[in-house]
Amino acid sequence: SSINAAAATWIQTTQEDFESGTLESLDTTSSPGDVKLKLLEDSDWTVDYTADALPDASDPVWIKTGDDSLCSISEGIFTLKAGDEDLFYVRWNDMASNDIGNMIEVRMKKISPGAFYSRVALADGTHLLRLSIYLDRIRIPGGETYYMDTTDSYHTYKITMKGDQGKVYVDGELKASGISGDTSSNYVEFLGERETEAKWDYVKYYTGGAIPPGGYVSSGILTSSSYDANSTADWGTISWTADTSAQGTSVKFRTRTAATQEGLDSASWSSYYTESGLSITSPSNRWIQYEAILETTDSQNTPILSDVTISYTPYTTLYAPWFFTGTWQGDYASELWLVNTSDQTINGTVTALSGSGTTESFDFSIGPERSKVLEPLSELLPTIQTGALKLTYTGNPG
Repeated sequence: SSINAAAATWIQTTQEDFESGTLESLDTTSSPGDVKLKLLEDSDWTVDYTADALPDASDPVWIKTGDDSLCSISEGIFTLKAGDEDLFYVRWNDMASNDIGNMIEVRMKKISPGAFYSRVALADGTHLLRLSIYLDRIRIPGGETYYMDTTDSYHTYKITMKGDQGKVYVDGELKASGISGDTSSNYVEFLGERETEAKWDYVKYYTGGAIPPGGYVSSGILTSSSYDANSTADWGTISWTADTSAQGTSVKFRTRTAATQEGLDSASWSSYYTESGLSITSPSNRWIQYEAILETTDSQNTPILSDVTISYTPYTTLYAPWFFTGTWQGDYASELWLVNTSDQTINGTVTALSGSGTTESFDFSIGPERSKVLEPLSELLPTIQTGALKLTYTGNPG
């Protein structure tokens, strides 16, 4: 038997609960009370060139190859006009990953007549996808061709590539697929072949996944607010309600505990809990925090987290007919007594937890209406925290 305080729970289920922590790439507003992955937004792009200066003078800078003397910037539009040679703009080694996936999106309009093209390319160290934009079609060398008028207005061209899957979306619709070849290089580029002219509104790319238009980011992290159990606690289980029925979606958690709120920042995280209802493996402590990781391998789907519950049993400091008393210096004990106010003799064990996580226990027997100095704990007393005591008894509880 134990005279620990009754089991308690910490529950988070509202928008306010979740937003009291730290959110990374998550959405708590579109369905208040739920946590979802967020849709890719403009602010998420790894590099976003918005034609406020020539590419080789922008921030971050693009490396230029060729003569740009015929190029110009006007009202947020970059006119790329090539002369007798091709004009390239490239960024090298921006850590595109074939496993994670990457994408590049441009909004542009072809101007010049003739057989030459503008081009957008993405290389991830494994595969290369080049998109050639002619006056009357777009083409992936080694892949598919789609016929369209590229001069009638500005069009958005989005390239995604992951593994051996390369796709091109035009104005939000999938129009061509394919891979142009293999490569050990890692770069993104856009260019105008000689004697071509085109107007570019923006060029941006993303190295965090191959996300089609209207897609979700691949992962997000919720780091909860810190929770105070008001005394050292034995942590029970972590449970949650989450919809992961959509293809490719998953949720996992981990926890960390500390004697103080400040100590959480340097505390070690537990291994991940991948099933709801598992026992918490973080050590007994007063403060706890959890981290939830939401992930999807299908950018059209998101997991949905609705609530999180952590159960625990706090150590007791006062529970009639027995209680602890003593002299405290700040948060720690300098002298400690166990008092029996019942009319029965109590036999049992006291366990103390120090601020560093060390435990010490001893057996005792206290007669009716008697008290006992906890002398066996004398060496530990300077580090015993308020509430970090647990009494287990045998015999009549009185």
